[in-house]
Amino acid sequence: MPNIVISVMKIHLLVNHKVFLYSIFLICSLSFKVCNADSNSLKFSTTLKENTLSFKLSKILLEKISEEVKVPIELLYLPANQSALLFSLGKIDAEFSRVSQYQELQPNSIKIVEPVSNVPIHVYSVNKNFTVNGWKSLIPYRILTVGGWLYTKENLTEHKTFEVESPLQAFKLLKAGRADLFVTGLLTATGVFNSKGFDKRNIIRLEPPVHIIQTFTYFKPKHTAIAKAYGDALKMFKKDGTYAKILKQEL
Repeated sequence: MPNIVISVMKIHLLVNHKVFLYSIFLICSLSFKVCNADSNSLKFSTTLKENTLSFKLSKILLEKISEEVKVPIELLYLPANQSALLFSLGKIDAEFSRVSQYQELQPNSIKIVEPVSNVPIHVYSVNKNFTVNGWKSLIPYRILTVGGWLYTKENLTEHKTFEVESPLQAFKLLKAGRADLFVTGLLTATGVFNSKGFDKRNIIRLEPPVHIIQTFTYFKPKHTAIAKAYGDALKMFKKDGTYAKILKQEL
């Protein structure tokens, strides 16, 4: 019996050691990507992939804001969980678009009061077609979620969910019949549908939206002055119509 206990302990230590090494490797890899960015610019992270329409429109908006506040800004794609980690470590200056609850995870961050987006959240399916009536109407179904997305994690606590790494992976699994539903924003879905090689046939968007969420930009505490200038510029661009013109662009 003691030998069995010792063997189990060794296995446990080996597994923990491998997890620790993988975590170090992940942090170093992501830090390398961030450090490779322009050292003179503010590093903004987003969970939107570079080839999506959402990323391209976000980049245009940030370029406008950068010109207004006279500070260079670089937008980098990072998966949600890794982005939060690097932000907490100070490797990222700002997170471009996060839900209001994100400040609970980053209590020392500066949340810009003006929302950067108002996102209709839709339910997508291949084999189900029903009228959406709030989150509870989704309880009977198997639902795909993306790691690090707080709005789905918070609203799907009573549901049967399966976490994946990206919206693209979620839509692929949805098409393969591995789940019934995937919940995401319209721009994110459009970005996946327009990606090269993706077949969106048979995927339907259920109505009405299950939710409307606002997202906000978060800065590290050291950027108090820049954060204020950023918020003022964002508010101005909404007022003068620049923001709306950017969103109407098709790239």
